[in-house]
Amino acid sequence: MKLNANDFRKSLEEKKKQKKDAGNSLLRMQQDLQASIERRAEYLTNIASLALDAALNGLYSIVTGK
Repeated sequence: MKLNANDFRKSLEEKKKQKKDAGNSLLRMQQDLQASIERRAEYLTNIASLALDAALNGLYSIVTGK
């Protein structure tokens, strides 16, 4: 099998593109995970606030919008 510089260059460019795409995919996954963590934290903060308010007012249960 003969390899020439043009084939090697094309192969190298393809590998660089795959590496860049993988990096972009990882970044997008990290951003999605961070957004999910923030939504969860906000939801739990709201629940805690409702529960604390209910406890201070002598209630035994709360109803949330979700």
